[in-house]
Amino acid sequence: MKLAFVVQRYGAGIAGGSEMHCRQLAERLASRHDITVLTTCARDYVTWENAYPAGLSVENGIRLQRFPVARTRDLKAFADLSDEVFDGLGVVARTRGGMVPRERSRRARAARSPAHPRRG
Repeated sequence: MKLAFVVQRYGAGIAGGSEMHCRQLAERLASRHDITVLTTCARDYVTWENAYPAGLSVENGIRLQRFPVARTRDLKAFADLSDEVFDGLGVVARTRGGMVPRERSRRARAARSPAHPRRG
């Protein structure tokens, strides 16, 4: 049977739960199935810089098809958005360039909507 795994990063030197799970499954199934992993050329989940060559390769008996990352992560925008998401403060909107916060703080939202008291 032909099986394809899709994971954001792949390789023995990649630390990460989904990445490790994918690698373990692919390697375990490779003795009985035709396995291909579709992944990026990125090694670092913070910057998403391309570190591996694009194209076909084989690693530990697993066929890999690596695709280049189109653009690296804007670290400041990502940090700002992460603060909004993990603080539960902002509503995010999709834009052509990615996800951006619509509201910057709980205080700003409360100032526009006094009927909705601040939740603690």
